[in-house]
Amino acid sequence: MAEAKKLNSWCFVCGAENPQGLHIKKLRTEHGCRCDFTVERGWCGYAGILHGGIYAAILDEIMGDAVNYRLKTAVTLDMTIRYISPGREGMALVCEGEVASVSGRRAKARGTIREAATGKLISEATGHYLRVDVENLKERADGQDAAGI
Repeated sequence: MAEAKKLNSWCFVCGAENPQGLHIKKLRTEHGCRCDFTVERGWCGYAGILHGGIYAAILDEIMGDAVNYRLKTAVTLDMTIRYISPGREGMALVCEGEVASVSGRRAKARGTIREAATGKLISEATGHYLRVDVENLKERADGQDAAGI
């Protein structure tokens, strides 16, 4: 577990050592992973609306952690996002992720972002993940391509 924390300390979404990061605090749940957050001004694009890339990063993080709880360490293969309603500056949101299926080293996850006050669906996603060996992943962190992970 300490090794995983070292690998994640500079994570853009949750890394405590990343000064430009989102610093999202995650919670393990019965069905996967969850985080509660409030949209900050610096996360917005047009007209105070949460930037789509931030939605994507948070959904990937929460779905990925849900998978990691089941498969140890996994990386994202692909992700599909539906942007349903805008998250706005100052809005409190909840993101939840869970594993939909597992087959060998592969898993499918789904995630949602909802308005905390009303439960209104803001965004939803599905993603596919692949279990990897942590030592192999660390060796490839020097900029080599991911072939053979």
